[in-house]
Amino acid sequence: MRLALIGADPQVNALLERVLDDPEHQVVWATESTALAPAVRGKIGRATIDEHWETLLAGRVADAVIIARGEPDLRAEQLRKLSQSGVPLIVSHPAHPSMLVCYEIDMIRQESGGAVAPLTLVSDSSGYMRLLFAHGKGVLGNLEQVVIERQLADRSPESVRARFAYDMDLARPFTSDLTRLSAMAPTSEPAGYANLGVQLSGPANVLTRWSVAAVETAPGAKWTLAGPRGRAVLILPDEGTARLDVQWETGNDTYEFQPADGAEAAMTRLQHELSDGNRASRWPLACRAVELADSIQRSLEKGRTVELHQEDYTEDNTFKGAMTSLGCGLLWGSLLVLVIGVVLAGFGLGFAEYWPQLVLVVLGFFLLLQFLRLAIPPKKHTVAADPPAHPDTLQTSDTKQ
Repeated sequence: MRLALIGADPQVNALLERVLDDPEHQVVWATESTALAPAVRGKIGRATIDEHWETLLAGRVADAVIIARGEPDLRAEQLRKLSQSGVPLIVSHPAHPSMLVCYEIDMIRQESGGAVAPLTLVSDSSGYMRLLFAHGKGVLGNLEQVVIERQLADRSPESVRARFAYDMDLARPFTSDLTRLSAMAPTSEPAGYANLGVQLSGPANVLTRWSVAAVETAPGAKWTLAGPRGRAVLILPDEGTARLDVQWETGNDTYEFQPADGAEAAMTRLQHELSDGNRASRWPLACRAVELADSIQRSLEKGRTVELHQEDYTEDNTFKGAMTSLGCGLLWGSLLVLVIGVVLAGFGLGFAEYWPQLVLVVLGFFLLLQFLRLAIPPKKHTVAADPPAHPDTLQTSDTKQ
């Protein structure tokens, strides 16, 4: 696959460092390349380095464009224009801190028929696949709790919410939809995010806890999945070797792996998503994770649990919502005109003779606006549910690898 590159982050560097060893994949164009790892930079020596990302809008430069995390406003503009142009995009998750921007991109890709695939590299690693397999086989029984303890060097609100969104996307196969979120911190001010704790739940009745703390040994995360039959602990450092320990009623299993060892599988999956377009897109699921992160501040400010209704953000639904709000406003406005008309009639003023016609004209105009819905084209594709887990080979007897 011929790839174009906008920016670089640790996840993109890890992906490229592995997949560029395969001659089938090559970077042919790049911009914002200063953050590229030295190992990656040495593998893209023949790529065109351009200062202007708009070059990608002029024509098909590559088969797909990889977009790393970067300055939010610039990334929002790039995502909008490239998705409008139908350019296939591989986007490092989370692409943007605002759920509104993410859902806007979702509506644009459905309208343009383009393909946008989120990149969560850990989700294709051998250890994560092994954990999915154990869960799918019911090794732990019906999950009761998922606990994620994240150690971060940078505990600013932006960094914390980004890591939370990433972890929630990884947690989804175990928790299903999460519809209730309660955030706890010493204060709702930015300083409170340094010791943030979040509790979530949903229809699957899996209690999910996520917390952040200062780095004790090395940045990373510890996942604990507990069920009536066993327990799994996944240690995911930001750098170095990861480890999965699974204990169940009749045995245990320990497995060490590299978090980026699924890069080749990730690229294969991403190619599949881009070729199938909207039919196989995981972008709406990535948007859900950003929506959860976006709700943290609201929960902190209100001091209570926030309900998330998992609405489908489409142009059609947005139009209906706008018309509902406008209709309520017109009804209240008509009632106000009625009261004013009656009062003016009591004083014998001429306006009292015309207010019924005024209300009729306004309501008639509102009814005509409903025909604008016909200008919204029907959805061209349907969005698939969670993709099936990759099979793996977890031993169900005492083993150690």
